[in-house]
Amino acid sequence: MGRDQVALLSLYVLAGFVLAHCMAGGQPLARLRASIKPLAAATVSASVIAAGPIIMTMLLAARSNRPEISFAS
Repeated sequence: MGRDQVALLSLYVLAGFVLAHCMAGGQPLARLRASIKPLAAATVSASVIAAGPIIMTMLLAARSNRPEISFAS
């Protein structure tokens, strides 16, 4: 199993924990509404953290002198 599959499986497990938290106990919609702000903050934080390495990789690939290796695949 490659790194990408492990990350995707971890994402599924995390989503399962969030759904289990929302469905546990009474009033699942109220629990979901209470979780929206923390989930949005985590999404923004993860996007900001991931953006730096992704942008640097794209800039490095664009300046690469190895045109025979495609960085799109």
